[in-house]
Amino acid sequence: NHELSTATYTPYTSSTMKATTGQPTGASKLCLSCHDGTVALGLIHSQTTPIEMRNGVTFLPTGPSRLGTDLSDDHPVSFKYDAALAALNGQLQDPATLNQEVRLDHDGMVQCTACHDAHNDKYRKFLVKDDRAGQLCVACHSPNGWSGSIHATSTKTWNGTGPNPWPHTTYNNVADNACESCHAPHTAGTGPRLLNDAVEEQNCYSCHSGTVAAKNIAAEFGKVSVHP
Repeated sequence: NHELSTATYTPYTSSTMKATTGQPTGASKLCLSCHDGTVALGLIHSQTTPIEMRNGVTFLPTGPSRLGTDLSDDHPVSFKYDAALAALNGQLQDPATLNQEVRLDHDGMVQCTACHDAHNDKYRKFLVKDDRAGQLCVACHSPNGWSGSIHATSTKTWNGTGPNPWPHTTYNNVADNACESCHAPHTAGTGPRLLNDAVEEQNCYSCHSGTVAAKNIAAEFGKVSVHP
């Protein structure tokens, strides 16, 4: 019933992505009819005047929920996820193993609904599964060397020095933040590989600068003589 956006989107791309993405389709198109910020929230087909929103809001306010039309810094959507893609990538789960929570659209496409359920906010941000310890991410992703690694198991916490290394989660240690210690599923600092920070090394320094990890790697690069 909601009016769909007529915007043209910039999809996610990277040099390592094996899937083929284009313009959003299916459920993602419906989500973007509000979340791209170009369509009034109350604009529906069944009445001539838009539904009046609370506090006089017309469009989705600027903030993390307003994705805009540039989706290059957001997790890709509207692509076919099948056994062939999993085999080609080498670090994806076989889609046949996906559970009832993390699911593909009826045509085998990854859409916003793979991670979000608009009618259930049990896990915050309407996530379909708890993202603590990367549970939501590893439902599909199986990165080499992740299981048992220090980034997956460390219980180190932030000592309060410098910027918060985990500004977009509610968790306070490395293991609980897991993938999100380095990556952001939406509005990432850099598009390809969805890193938190646009400056590559800063993604490491957020913990490795005397703030979380025992080794202060950032200090090593502050010496008089140093490799770039």
